[in-house]
Amino acid sequence: MTAVERTQLRQSLLQLASLLLLTLLTIALIAQFAVWSLQRAHHRSDLEAARLVSALDASREAQVQFKRQVQEWKNVLLRGSDPQLRTRYYEAFSGAEARTADALDDVARQLATIGDGDHDAALRDIRQQHHQLGERYREALAEA
Repeated sequence: MTAVERTQLRQSLLQLASLLLLTLLTIALIAQFAVWSLQRAHHRSDLEAARLVSALDASREAQVQFKRQVQEWKNVLLRGSDPQLRTRYYEAFSGAEARTADALDDVARQLATIGDGDHDAALRDIRQQHHQLGERYREALAEA
């Protein structure tokens, strides 16, 4: 092999090595961008999941508070024959009603962080029904 052929071979190998290095760097940059993009998507989905869990927890808390409110109403009906006890149980009922309304407000705040408007109308209806139910409780108590 002559010196000219060796030089040409050396240049060809250097060009091939440069091309391979350039290809490798391009693939590394694409992989880096893909990893960055996946991390962002993962972070967003984690935040969304946390918000959904918070909204679900707030909904469960509202459900528990409403159950307690109903129990307090039963206490008014079943144990409120004595005026002093009736006042005590009615105050407990009123407090439970306020806690239920606060819990429903918290559900609304949690749903607002999600940005899903599909549940807004249903929650408005639930809050309105809760308010109407409280009015009916008071009307029934006034009639008794």
